[in-house]
Amino acid sequence: MAIDLESGNRTILSDDSTGAGTGFSSPRSLVLDSANNRVLITGHYSNRLTAVDLDTGDRTTFSNSSTGTGTALGRPHAITLDIANNRALVTNTLKGLLLSVDLDSGNRTALPADRTGSGAAFEYPLAVALDSGNNRALVASDALDALVAVDLDSGDRAPISDRNTGTGTTFRSISGIALDSVNNRALVIDDGWRALAAVDLDSGNRTILSDDSTGTGTAFSRPFDLALDSGNNRVLVTDQSLDALVAVDLDTGDRTILSGDGAGTGPAFLLRSAWR
Repeated sequence: MAIDLESGNRTILSDDSTGAGTGFSSPRSLVLDSANNRVLITGHYSNRLTAVDLDTGDRTTFSNSSTGTGTALGRPHAITLDIANNRALVTNTLKGLLLSVDLDSGNRTALPADRTGSGAAFEYPLAVALDSGNNRALVASDALDALVAVDLDSGDRAPISDRNTGTGTTFRSISGIALDSVNNRALVIDDGWRALAAVDLDSGNRTILSDDSTGTGTAFSRPFDLALDSGNNRVLVTDQSLDALVAVDLDTGDRTILSGDGAGTGPAFLLRSAWR
């Protein structure tokens, strides 16, 4: 679905009636691959990555057990792009791995390939963001209630923020990460907090930016994922219970429903999902 950022109007780009190819099954996360005019989508229970042509809506299996070689996807959840290395980074929740997926072949490699690297192992990694300036990925481990840095060469894992690192409310369930490199912070959605928070990348300190007590507007109910709209100094948050896309002002924490619940036209959202 495409959403107009001014009007909130919603347009179907690909579904069972729009575009050819195998239909979606348990989609969890997506990333825009603008160089190839497509979107890449993880299928959690189908163990498949699907590429969607943005002109036609056609769906093509980009990587699965019969497309591409290497480590199995293992309940893929989150995805981000590493354009400089022509790959996608995907979280494997079944084995607790971070996978590199070649954007041409769909071949999959665990990072690192020998699955070593020092530091605590992931447990159920639900979100990932690329911090290319520091050659690392930021990964949220649901079981560890932590934001972890993964060195993309060595595979070494180090906590950036958890119950022992940084100050502020302890994480309960991070479901989305966006890097705000200009401000040296990660922006995270914590479903357990029902909040948007900022994590200082040096100290690991956690600060609530928007929740029931911070900012005005409709409160989050089941926030799921986010995207940084730096040009408008805001974050866009999907909320599964509100069936809405919510815009959050990064200065005030004020929340405005951008699309859904009477805002915008087009097919209604149905964001509820048994995603864990």
